[in-house]
Amino acid sequence: MKMADPNNLPALCLIDEFLKHDYDFVVVGGGTAGLVVAARLTENTNVNVGVLEAGPANIGDPMIMIPASMY
Repeated sequence: MKMADPNNLPALCLIDEFLKHDYDFVVVGGGTAGLVVAARLTENTNVNVGVLEAGPANIGDPMIMIPASMY
């Protein structure tokens, strides 16, 4: 499989953008366990991993984008 440019992969995107890329593994669930699995898989630099999370895309929501943001 062709390696994707890691500097050109979306960190947070809508499903249409997600589907434009090739992944060696897709982890379903972006909770604690899912992100640990994804992080371990990406320790191999030859592997591309996508993580899917259920629910609406809250892109731009300050409660998600700003670490430790509390109102």
